[in-house]
Amino acid sequence: MKTFQREVCNLYLWAMLLILPILVHNKYEDITGFKEVFFLGIFTLFLVCSMIAVIGKYASYRSMGADLPKVRDGLRSMSVLDWSILAFGIVAILSSLTTRYGLRHALLADGALFVGGAMFLCLMIAFFLFSRGAEAARMGYIYGFYVSSFFVVLLGLLNHLRIDPLGMHKDNVMDTFVVMASTIGNFDYYHGYVSLVLMFFAAYRADMKRGWQTVMVDVFLVMCYLDVWTARASGIFGGISYGLVLLAFMGLLSFARFKNLFWQGILAGIAGMLAEVLCYYRADFLYSYEISGRLLRRHLWLPVGIICLVIWLILLKKEKDGNTQKIEEILVKFRRPYVILAAIMLIGATAFVVLTPQGGILSGRAFIWDDIKKMYPLGSVREKIIGIGSGCIDFARKRLHMITDPNVDYLYSMGYETAHNELYEYGLELGILGVVSYICAEVSCFTSYFRAMLGSQSDAGMKASASDRADMATGVPYERELGCCAVLFAAYLGQGMTNGPNPVPTIVAFTFLALFRRYQIPDVDEF
Repeated sequence: MKTFQREVCNLYLWAMLLILPILVHNKYEDITGFKEVFFLGIFTLFLVCSMIAVIGKYASYRSMGADLPKVRDGLRSMSVLDWSILAFGIVAILSSLTTRYGLRHALLADGALFVGGAMFLCLMIAFFLFSRGAEAARMGYIYGFYVSSFFVVLLGLLNHLRIDPLGMHKDNVMDTFVVMASTIGNFDYYHGYVSLVLMFFAAYRADMKRGWQTVMVDVFLVMCYLDVWTARASGIFGGISYGLVLLAFMGLLSFARFKNLFWQGILAGIAGMLAEVLCYYRADFLYSYEISGRLLRRHLWLPVGIICLVIWLILLKKEKDGNTQKIEEILVKFRRPYVILAAIMLIGATAFVVLTPQGGILSGRAFIWDDIKKMYPLGSVREKIIGIGSGCIDFARKRLHMITDPNVDYLYSMGYETAHNELYEYGLELGILGVVSYICAEVSCFTSYFRAMLGSQSDAGMKASASDRADMATGVPYERELGCCAVLFAAYLGQGMTNGPNPVPTIVAFTFLALFRRYQIPDVDEF
């Protein structure tokens, strides 16, 4: 039954990372809705098979006369991250079941982007089943994640050039060429997804040995950086900024990872050069009013690429000469101070976005946030505590008559599919308990990662047995995998500061969060 349970987890993982991102349905018209249906179907299969494995395992315990696992032991093994995810899922379903804006709307978020109470509940259950049942040592899912990500980014670049190889926009009722965004469904969420995969593979690249695999990853990273230099949605920079904070910390853990930071700068420089060439022949390839356009017009890729190349060559020479010990000693000394700096950067960036006033740099988003600030006090006590229900922002806005000027019909007709900021989103839709549990999950993930890398493994789940594969620099089991998952989740949080929850980025992020927890407790078998 244990093998069966692990194979079920592997199938769930491959479905979420390989199949889900590339699914399309009804051409461009129903991408997100179909992805939600696929997720709920796969989750149902995953849940049924997992329950069969659990029942079979308990039956085998009884037949052999062995002691059954105690609930008390299971509760003791729960981390702050576990409790936070549990609270988040419970609040999401309670909020949806008690909403005054329609049970179906809250459960399925069919008035938004289909990330509703039902999906959050499923993600919470999947988190616990997967983090306890998956095979921690298996890394084959990386290949599936690479294949789907490569396809998504390649199609996104072709769409950017107004090339539609899948015929998704052919004979559509509305002209969707202006928003072509691969298979993700929206260019904001497409670029948010790109930031996730870019930062994940940038972290993964550090420990790869030379060969055709590194070449394939480098080609993919150049494609992602090309998307960054020409992105239509500025949210991609939020994802990259948050991810870089964790990636830089990984660079302090070993000489190879430190050298990887500058290799990423070289790849970004190459992508910038390609972007300049493409923009020379295709003027519409660059959105000059976006952050990407401003950076590219200033040829920022040139100094970034040159500086990183020079430093990388110096580090390469020292590595060949075997003279890396002094650099590694310096890196060790910077680890603890950097954690403080990382906390300041993450908290400061979040506060900057959340407190942005109307008319500021994020004026389009701040307009929605200002409405949410006015809507929150109008809710009942229950709605302040557990929210109005997932995906119900627009229903609440119109019922509460937030637009008071009847002559401004175009403002009233605007649909708030999401708050375009996950903290505002969960603060209104899931209330105080929802947003607090979400923030606790974020803080727990990063603090447990930093603590483990610094050698203060106070969490019993982080204790390694002799058979666990530990990193030579830190002595932490599955250190590389933990780092890649943490970097991806940081990127997800960053892009979420200007985007709302969308099926693909949300499901992928929660899947890697479950992997992160699994790598913390590789020897735990609670079910």
